[in-house]
Amino acid sequence: MKFTEANGLFYDGEHWYKPIEKDGLIILEPIPEKEEQDKLGYTE
Repeated sequence: MKFTEANGLFYDGEHWYKPIEKDGLIILEPIPEKEEQDKLGYTE
């Protein structure tokens, strides 16, 4: 899978991801779509 990096976020052609550290590893967590962000009360 190829990712494009922009402003510290990663894009795979369909979804955006943010890198987070978990158990000493960096993983990419999917960022919900705008509509989902609104439902979840998502803030950056």
